[in-house]
Amino acid sequence: MVDGLNVARAISFAGGVPSLPSGSAPHEAVTPIGYAEALAMAIDHFHAHGFDVHAILPVWALDGGRRSLLGGERLLPYVQAGTLHLSPTGTNDDDFILELARCRDAYVLTNDLFRDHIAQGRVTKQWVASRRISYMYVHKQILAVMPSPPTEASQAPWAQDGMKCSPRKAICKRRLPRHANRPASIRPRNAAVAA
Repeated sequence: MVDGLNVARAISFAGGVPSLPSGSAPHEAVTPIGYAEALAMAIDHFHAHGFDVHAILPVWALDGGRRSLLGGERLLPYVQAGTLHLSPTGTNDDDFILELARCRDAYVLTNDLFRDHIAQGRVTKQWVASRRISYMYVHKQILAVMPSPPTEASQAPWAQDGMKCSPRKAICKRRLPRHANRPASIRPRNAAVAA
């Protein structure tokens, strides 16, 4: 899993200095816009090293608005290939990242420590420490630090006490439509089709 917004906003990709929009005074607080190229390089790097990569990015980061990533069109092939997934407006992309990582027992490329999610009890500090791949860019090349292998103490709360991860159906399993809308091959035998 790749925390798309976190990776795209990596200050080290921009040479250590966040970019300011033209006309902004240097003393004004500005949210870094971010670079689509940083995210594309991270996806390509982990693909090249044999990882099954899925990145999540808020849809507003590619919508062409004032907070969009610089060079966002560079990411469209990743969206079309099903590697980059866009989280809906008004949602927290971290929720989707953590849920998908949980479902797939995956690592997460991010420098986010997920403190708010730990405080809410969604993940444990040990799970984050065992699943978070920290990174930085040096001369536009990504350097990643893999976490130590997970121990029994660092298992997620849902994996403790012998509980098996049962992914949320809405995210990890395709739902079948209601009877009348199901293809005939999977429709129950006595279900009538509305005319």
